[in-house]
Amino acid sequence: MNSRYLEVEVNSLGSGGDGVAETGEGRIFIPYSAPGDHLRVRLAEKPSSTMRAEIVERLKDGPSRREPVCPHFSVCGGCAVQHVSEESYRAWKYSLVSDALAHRGIGPAVVRQVVPGRVGLRRRTRLHARLTARGAVLGYLTVRSHRIVPVSECPVLVPAIVDFFEPLRALLTKFLSRGQEAEIAVTLCGTGLDVSIAMGKSLQLAERKKLVSFADANNLARLSWQPLQRGKVGELETVIRRLPPTIAYAGINVEIPPDAFVQATAEGEAVLRDAVLASTAGSRRVADLFAGCGAFSLPVAAAGVHVTAIDSAADQIASLENAARHAMLGEFVRTETRDLNRRPLMAEELKVFDSVILDPPRAGAMVQAKLLADSSVPTVVYVSCNPASFARDARIMIDGGYDLRTVTPVDQFLFSPHIELVATFRRPI
Repeated sequence: MNSRYLEVEVNSLGSGGDGVAETGEGRIFIPYSAPGDHLRVRLAEKPSSTMRAEIVERLKDGPSRREPVCPHFSVCGGCAVQHVSEESYRAWKYSLVSDALAHRGIGPAVVRQVVPGRVGLRRRTRLHARLTARGAVLGYLTVRSHRIVPVSECPVLVPAIVDFFEPLRALLTKFLSRGQEAEIAVTLCGTGLDVSIAMGKSLQLAERKKLVSFADANNLARLSWQPLQRGKVGELETVIRRLPPTIAYAGINVEIPPDAFVQATAEGEAVLRDAVLASTAGSRRVADLFAGCGAFSLPVAAAGVHVTAIDSAADQIASLENAARHAMLGEFVRTETRDLNRRPLMAEELKVFDSVILDPPRAGAMVQAKLLADSSVPTVVYVSCNPASFARDARIMIDGGYDLRTVTPVDQFLFSPHIELVATFRRPI
């Protein structure tokens, strides 16, 4: 099939961060282009429901274009929009939320300005590695492929994680077999790095000793291992715990499980927490659904409110419960391990709460939203990392009689097409 070329002008940024050009051929999506760019592009040959193209030549840069802050940008698949001006970038992030709400018939008046993110703040990442003839390649997957782009720096991450790249690469060069791959989760805790390695082998005694020495040499808080064999994921095992890997939630230390979910940045988490505390102020009983390790439960309980924290992850609920007990908050915190997608809180259970906090995964909480819409709970605070699923659930709750008071976008996922938000719903008095 012969390649097809066009000269286009980019009109806007799409929801995935690609530039969008309106042409006689239809709408074309062009990665790493900026509004106002005049480009010569090559249309993708592979048939797709979405027409895509790649830049062949930048004929004239638009006013929104700027130099990216990372030399790996446009090769590494981690960032989509380092190349646009701050003003255009922030307007685009705002539109990710406002457009999702508009799609559900919800106006933008409730959407506040985006709380900006900053470089060097992201405290967790997931890396990929593969052994080649020249050693282990460590980095991120390219967009829509399994090719690993080696990275030596990352302006988005906290420096402590970036400094760990080279020691980790050297370790994996010794542990991997030719062609073998590994996936590594790294989280910066208050006591150091918490590292989990998933690889297609089980550990022998000599390898365990090497991992212990590696953890000591690099001052890791904890190092865990997960075997991957014949497509099956084994149990995640702690090889060494040098220090308790803790995250502080409003001054309360929680020892998180290996590879546990935490908010992407401590600064973004603080914005979300403050919004949750403000919206639940005056409540006597609060349900925290999809509570995780207690990022919201523990600060709310510390304010003297009785909290019922529920999540399907038993290890995270155990961490929350232990932290509450050590902080002398046991009388204020009740926990339950429960799959809220299969067993959401029913009307009889909801009626005892003054407020409900929701922080579901990307798919949202549609079933729970429907039950809340039929409830009498006065206040719901919804934290979401997906504007589309949030807007769907918000529509359900508005139709059930709630007023959507505020939506605050928080840019925890710098330079990516993802954004966090926190919203408050109240029933009219």
